[in-house]
Amino acid sequence: MPDEEPQFEPEQLPKKEQEKKKGKYCLSYLDFQEPIELVDKVFLEISSMSSPAQKKLFLKLGLNEAEITPETLKNKLFERLEGYERKSKEVIRRRSEIINSFLKWTNENNITPMQNIDTIQIYIFDNILGYGSEEKDFKKGPISQFGPESNAIYFDADCDLDILSHEYIHAASYSEGMKCIGFRTINEDGNIGGNQWLDEGCAVIGEHATRLAPPSLENKEKLELYEEKINVYEKGYLWLTKLFCKEIGWTEIDLVKAHFGQQPYRNNLEETVKEKFGCTIEDLNPLFLGYSDESHTNMESILSGEEIVLHTKGNTGLREKYDKLKKVFKSIIISE
Repeated sequence: MPDEEPQFEPEQLPKKEQEKKKGKYCLSYLDFQEPIELVDKVFLEISSMSSPAQKKLFLKLGLNEAEITPETLKNKLFERLEGYERKSKEVIRRRSEIINSFLKWTNENNITPMQNIDTIQIYIFDNILGYGSEEKDFKKGPISQFGPESNAIYFDADCDLDILSHEYIHAASYSEGMKCIGFRTINEDGNIGGNQWLDEGCAVIGEHATRLAPPSLENKEKLELYEEKINVYEKGYLWLTKLFCKEIGWTEIDLVKAHFGQQPYRNNLEETVKEKFGCTIEDLNPLFLGYSDESHTNMESILSGEEIVLHTKGNTGLREKYDKLKKVFKSIIISE
């Protein structure tokens, strides 16, 4: 696997690309700005904000209003920049390890991704330092994600590298020609449809198989950052995906192959869902009800065809979701 991009003469590249350092698949703000310039711009941007917006950023920087002075604010910004630079160097240094882990997993399991991931661009962003950057490529936050419109990964420097492994799975499942990312579809208006929980569940399976290490939850801030991921992704999407495999009699690896569009697995999955549930994979999207024990029990009952009462509690959004679900699972009773 090559470590550097092919070298072109400057006149062959768009002006924007000429500004980027050649041979770099991981880019940070510091590839475009000097550290002092970046901090100065962030400082000026924060200084011009309304008080409520400032308070949110001060809390994230670990500052209380009583101790804020221009000097303490700048010092905190430079501290954050140091952490950002360390994480950027770690991503650059360990990128090849993550890719090699992915390749080992796919080769050992005869998995064929939609696209190669070794040339996927990574933009490393920070939700505070980003205020000092004018580079549009970095404006994808506030969370790490794969962006199909640019075929690039946007990585939050606050995150551990397991998140990068997760986003690489999404990148590997992207097909521009088929207008899909795994089990998600890209509509003409640019909105994303398809089946979210099954797509994310498969991404977590791939993440667990290829990550270099589990996340390091050594402090309260990191725990809060990962709370949604642990609950929604691990106890929610992954849990339901495993239950789904059990219900249809598929292995997780075969499901991942279908997730990557590999044939005949993708067509076989569509046929299996049609035969067992009488619907499409996308029609199962409303099945995800949450990650609580009660939600688990309800989803198990629905998939097994048991009669179950779902309460909307006057929530019109829930009513719409349950109506869609009832079209597939006739045993559902909807109560206000």
